[in-house]
Amino acid sequence: MTWEVRPSPNHGDPRQLTLGVVIHSTRGGAASQQAEYAATLNWFANPASQVSAHRVIGFDGAGAVIVDDDLIAWHATDHNNRWLGVELTEPFITDPYSEEQYRSLADLLLEWSAKYGFPLDRDHLVAHSEVNPQKSDPGPLFDWDRLMALLLGGDMQSIIESLNREWALLDAIQQHPEATQAIKDLAEQVKQEGVVEVKKAIGLQ
Repeated sequence: MTWEVRPSPNHGDPRQLTLGVVIHSTRGGAASQQAEYAATLNWFANPASQVSAHRVIGFDGAGAVIVDDDLIAWHATDHNNRWLGVELTEPFITDPYSEEQYRSLADLLLEWSAKYGFPLDRDHLVAHSEVNPQKSDPGPLFDWDRLMALLLGGDMQSIIESLNREWALLDAIQQHPEATQAIKDLAEQVKQEGVVEVKKAIGLQ
């Protein structure tokens, strides 16, 4: 997906460490999802609001970059210095999230995980309500199982693509005319050990 850039003045210096992501919902009470998205961007652009997030994802899956990923956004008080923040539009607590929002969120989390090196698990992907008991978002209608299933699928696909590249490289080493038998045997050993580890990871061994 593509992200529109709607910069906010409400941010701090670059983060020195990134532990994970705090997931929020907007709860602005707008009359429609489109109005909620627009109102959220306007609120974050207002210096008087003193709040922001790194990204906002609308009901249709479209999103906006509010604060540069490397900077501190003002979204979760004590957690700002170590955590990224993403907002999903949800005018009221009774409004459901869309499949497009889940997919855009999963793509973003995969990108951030690769960039900053945090695992895609519930210790590193947290609700706003889990870090601030006075908050209730993203709330009871947010489907964590759906998000984690999307992350597993995306993460597994990236693993498979990476393994295919490594396998091709090992094949090339084995077929190289100057490769000694010891090098060919070592390449084969690495290939077979990789297969074993993948089988363990997906529960086949």
